[in-house]
Amino acid sequence: MSSESAQKLIKAGSDLAGAAVGGALGFLAGDTLTAAVGAMAGGVVTNVLTDVSDRVLSAREKMRVGATAAIAIEHIRKRVDQGEKLRQDGFFEKKSEPESGKSSSQADEIFEGVLLKAKNDHEEKKIKHLGKLFANVAFDPWCSPAEANYLLRLAETMTYTQMVLLKIAHSPEAYRLRNTAYQEGEQVPYKTVAVLESILEAHHKALIQFTDKGHHLQINSINPSTISFGVVGKRFFEMLSLREIPDADVEDIRRSLSADRAEVFQEIVSRSSAP
Repeated sequence: MSSESAQKLIKAGSDLAGAAVGGALGFLAGDTLTAAVGAMAGGVVTNVLTDVSDRVLSAREKMRVGATAAIAIEHIRKRVDQGEKLRQDGFFEKKSEPESGKSSSQADEIFEGVLLKAKNDHEEKKIKHLGKLFANVAFDPWCSPAEANYLLRLAETMTYTQMVLLKIAHSPEAYRLRNTAYQEGEQVPYKTVAVLESILEAHHKALIQFTDKGHHLQINSINPSTISFGVVGKRFFEMLSLREIPDADVEDIRRSLSADRAEVFQEIVSRSSAP
């Protein structure tokens, strides 16, 4: 069911997507396809990948696009294998476009948007979660195209650090965070300042809030231990599967917000003592 160009593009993502590439290729070849999933795979994944592959892409862009597609397909395969059903609300239904004479579905548009955002994103750790976004939308009839596009646009404007911060916000009690606000004039490492600025920006996007603060958060009033989801935060966390962010990535950010002041400054000390 998959075209040669679509297969080549998926294979190009092997360095970033790893084992997901093999699973994705097998899935598209029909290893586990039901009629409904087959229509999705043939009508969305293959067509969109074939269209994208016809564009001029650098080797790195091909890698990002292929990896994102492979991750999306592999996540869909796993959910289908667990007995879940794709949404049946017309999301995959193709409709003709009078202007171009072509036909496309809402799924086509969202998948293309995901791949194009991934193509241009230099933070390649985000790619896994862009792929998961499409896969999760494919099973969620409550996620309208408008919401999917909003989440995709939000993901494009966010840094990977902000995604990690959302995982911390999911269960802040697990991370031994500082439990007092920062004070004006306090000596704070630049790395921590950068994380605090990321928090403030995510707060303005309604992704993060603090249980002890109102809507007018300032950088020197942030108490890390009170971090929580903003209005959009929990939905974004779930739809991009951010709970799957590796612990090692969380630990790097956690140290910047640690309750242990010595731990916060540890990296600075180690750098200054390096030959």
